[in-house]
Amino acid sequence: MFEGIVCFQRKGKKDKNDTVNDTVKEDEILRLIKISNKISARRIAKETEYSIATAKRYMAKPKEKGKLKRIGPDKGGYWEMRNAN
Repeated sequence: MFEGIVCFQRKGKKDKNDTVNDTVKEDEILRLIKISNKISARRIAKETEYSIATAKRYMAKPKEKGKLKRIGPDKGGYWEMRNAN
């Protein structure tokens, strides 16, 4: 009778493991950008096996912190790594 029903967990506060996982994902993306500063969000998603939306979300956090800046347009531009405190 309940076959095929998916149960969802309630969204609540993040626990410590979620924060650690977020940091690991950000670090992985920053590592790829460090290797190739012209890498696209699509390529990052492919390399990390994240969705494009997830890759963009984890790229946004270092941008907000001032660690990462996009120079130029989406096509032909590049990423600049910055030391932010």
